[in-house]
Amino acid sequence: MKYRRHLKPFTGRLDAAPWASLFFLLLTLLLFHTYLVPPPGVRIELPVVDTPALPAATHPWLAVAIDRVGRVYFESQVVTEEELGRRLAEKVRASEAPVTLLLQADRHVAQEVILRLHELARRAGVREVILATRPELFPAGAGGPDEARP
Repeated sequence: MKYRRHLKPFTGRLDAAPWASLFFLLLTLLLFHTYLVPPPGVRIELPVVDTPALPAATHPWLAVAIDRVGRVYFESQVVTEEELGRRLAEKVRASEAPVTLLLQADRHVAQEVILRLHELARRAGVREVILATRPELFPAGAGGPDEARP
């Protein structure tokens, strides 16, 4: 006994209107998503350099950030340099291991400010100070479009 088929495969033209409306809906959501959800925190543009990633710290570390205007942030609070020195000294005394300071300075911050905070950390007892950087997006020799291929 043979059963009759009631469904036929689609052989007509594919309508472009539903696909176009879906495309524009997704495009609208993607464009507005960046403006509707601002990232939390303070914007800091780290300097871009072509260096390998920093090694993982095996001992305690503290982070200090400096924004473009020169405000200093420690533990998510704006602090003065005097208060930073006092709080760093407290953290170093409370730590059993040597402490490393990760200095996240905006690329527009004057070098004098960075050196002043470096010296402040040394006086507080910090063992080493590391300046945070951002790696290049396309480092030289990574096979970019301008590089000749054999």
